[in-house]
Amino acid sequence: NGKPIEISGYHWDTIPLYELPNASAKFAKDAIIVSVCDYGIKSNAALRYLVTKKKFSNIFHLKDGVSSIKTINS
Repeated sequence: NGKPIEISGYHWDTIPLYELPNASAKFAKDAIIVSVCDYGIKSNAALRYLVTKKKFSNIFHLKDGVSSIKTINS
């Protein structure tokens, strides 16, 4: 939804995948980026885009998405 999230003192910007090309222009090249989505599909697409097209290197994503955390804690 594109709204910022505050969790345990950390600030997370949420960026819809379709806004990533424009939003990524504002990222510092040495920033640590964590890409997360519900099932890991969109976060993997974001990771691949940022690595191949924008040449970022400090990028991580939650492979099976937030749903994998929900499953573990159920």
